[in-house]
Amino acid sequence: MPTRSQIDAERALDDVQHILDSYPAGAQERKRYASLVQRFPVMVRDNGLLAAFGFLHAKAEGNADSVEGRLASQLAGALGLAGDFQEVEQYLATLQLPEYMILTRRALELTGWYKRQTEARIESGEDEHATPDA
Repeated sequence: MPTRSQIDAERALDDVQHILDSYPAGAQERKRYASLVQRFPVMVRDNGLLAAFGFLHAKAEGNADSVEGRLASQLAGALGLAGDFQEVEQYLATLQLPEYMILTRRALELTGWYKRQTEARIESGEDEHATPDA
């Protein structure tokens, strides 16, 4: 049975690979995605999970197919949150403090895997068809 960390790593790999498959090598969207993934944990620590999702929502301008929208959707899905931007934000806003803190810690764990995969797959310029080491 895989551990939660293994499941998170696999999910992050799949999500980053989806971005690689969606945009050609060297595309500006890949760089924006990598930058957002790198900055997201800092935004969460400095401003909170709700504000970080709000930032992605504002940058996406309601477009779920934008890089910001895709990242928000990927992270929400990995956290087990369903719905569009507003539904996720409403849910986060209604959580009691202990649940909000747990979800925030979980988001930081997940974004660690997204950062690792992004650094390895996008920033290093790895070919999108290369297979990762097992």
